[in-house]
Amino acid sequence: MSKTVFLDRDGTIIVDKHYLRNPDDVELIPDAGLSLARLKRAGYQIIVVSNQSGVGRGFLTEIDVMLVNTRIDDLIFDYGARIDAYYYCPHNPDDSSTCSCRKPSDGLYRQALSKFKIDISKSWMIGDKMSDVNFALKLGISPILVQTGYGKEVQVGCDLVCESIKEASLVILNGK
Repeated sequence: MSKTVFLDRDGTIIVDKHYLRNPDDVELIPDAGLSLARLKRAGYQIIVVSNQSGVGRGFLTEIDVMLVNTRIDDLIFDYGARIDAYYYCPHNPDDSSTCSCRKPSDGLYRQALSKFKIDISKSWMIGDKMSDVNFALKLGISPILVQTGYGKEVQVGCDLVCESIKEASLVILNGK
């Protein structure tokens, strides 16, 4: 069983550019690469769980999502960081069909669990929306809300709020 940090993508690791489809437009949140490298060196698995409703809405394709993820990998590699896996929900939340993978549902976690051994008691979720916090709480994972992306608009609902992924990673590494 491994300790794991689950991360939202847009607004947490990279600047949220609203249905990002061009890998050339990927911009890391300041200190994201360094923060991910520190977490990896401390022995954490890094798993991205992201709602990508732009696919279901027709604004981008699953190939666009994969190309953006590859660009993130390229950018964080320079810091010695690595993301172990990306899982995302491509569904339109306005669609009448049921979806079990859109956060805060646990479908993305179940996908990760099929590949990784995860110790919930030593795991964290970092995200910029209440859907990220609620995803973590539903699973018994410690949530951290970052005030980048949409996080600056959220004022209540999470006991642990950090300015950015840098501060969140330091909280995790210091065991608080």
